[in-house]
Amino acid sequence: MTRSSGAQAISLTDFTSQAGAGSVIVEYLEARGIKTSPTLALIAADRDTFVAQVVGPLLDGYKKGAREFSLEDEEKPIAAAVLEHMWSEAAMQWQQRQASVLMATAPLAMPAGSPAPAVGGAASSSSSEKVPKQFFS
Repeated sequence: MTRSSGAQAISLTDFTSQAGAGSVIVEYLEARGIKTSPTLALIAADRDTFVAQVVGPLLDGYKKGAREFSLEDEEKPIAAAVLEHMWSEAAMQWQQRQASVLMATAPLAMPAGSPAPAVGGAASSSSSEKVPKQFFS
């Protein structure tokens, strides 16, 4: 799966396709209300919570209304890996997007030790504030 630079979110359809998710996983996620990659990313703060809240119910046989989602025993480790992979990629993409938003909206920082800009007056020109002409004697 390719990683996003943070500019554009990969759709959940692309996540499921790129991760090789079968129809049971796609339908399960939809039934759970997970329809976007940010929702997938934010449903759990860590892997263990994701496994408990999303993977576990599918492996145990999730039922919603008349629809039951179940897997054969030999399919369960694969489904778990696909879901964990999708969550990991979605979480990474979400973090990258948030970081790019913060970088785009953060004010430029002054270097440490820089004097505050003069407000309403001319800058001081004392000799102690001039840039040295030689670094070594």
